[in-house]
Amino acid sequence: MEAASSRRESVLVVEDDPSAAQSLFYLLNHYGYGVRLAGSVQSAIDQLNHPPDIILLDLHLPDGYGTSVMEALLKRNLSARVAVVTATIDTALLRRAKSLGPELMFSKPLDFLELLEQLRAKVA
Repeated sequence: MEAASSRRESVLVVEDDPSAAQSLFYLLNHYGYGVRLAGSVQSAIDQLNHPPDIILLDLHLPDGYGTSVMEALLKRNLSARVAVVTATIDTALLRRAKSLGPELMFSKPLDFLELLEQLRAKVA
């Protein structure tokens, strides 16, 4: 059993597929994370005013690419951990994302238990 912390880690899920976003919301919340949702680049950047501990980031969003969120994070010198979750096969976009230094990268369909294990491993 894990020791209880005084504060829940916060996760910003940046995902434009409502079904996937809601699934992640419920699962992460169940496992003790505080979860917020953003369905676009702009919504995610707006939420950086209250930085999360972790960002789960899709790369293809309706108003641009998730890399813009990573760039905004770096520009603001914020320390949120980024886990890219994508189905893209666009090698240029994947290279760009990797160059911005996410801690983790996952392919869709997402194995939630692997994600959870990796998030917990990075904290320990």
